[in-house]
Amino acid sequence: EWALSVLEWVDSRVSKEVIESLMGLSPWDSAMTRALIYAFRPPVSHVNTRSTLEDVGMLEIDPKTRKRRCKKSQVADGEDRMREVYDVISCPEGWFKKPFLNVLEGCNVSGFDCPTGSGVVGCTCNPCTLGQDV
Repeated sequence: EWALSVLEWVDSRVSKEVIESLMGLSPWDSAMTRALIYAFRPPVSHVNTRSTLEDVGMLEIDPKTRKRRCKKSQVADGEDRMREVYDVISCPEGWFKKPFLNVLEGCNVSGFDCPTGSGVVGCTCNPCTLGQDV
């Protein structure tokens, strides 16, 4: 399940049309079946999504504006997008982030099939390990 969000600068009429179009799609439309999507539904609240993003360290508060923003990676321009996503993963206290290559293989090791070429961006499984396992 993925949340669809609207940026502040997007015209509300445009976002309304996009939402209406997505909600009007049938699970049997070719675009839906190709994307392996069954349905779109309106969210009740984004609080859970925001809390999850904060918990995993992908959302932070800008010290100047005091507004929430996506955490920026320290990856140099031209480096792999998968590495950029890996850089913003944080683990709970007592847990440690596994090495990049281990995270890339995490879903296969866990028995999940990921779409080809999705890497960490579309398929991240089990990126952290308990301190005693390090």
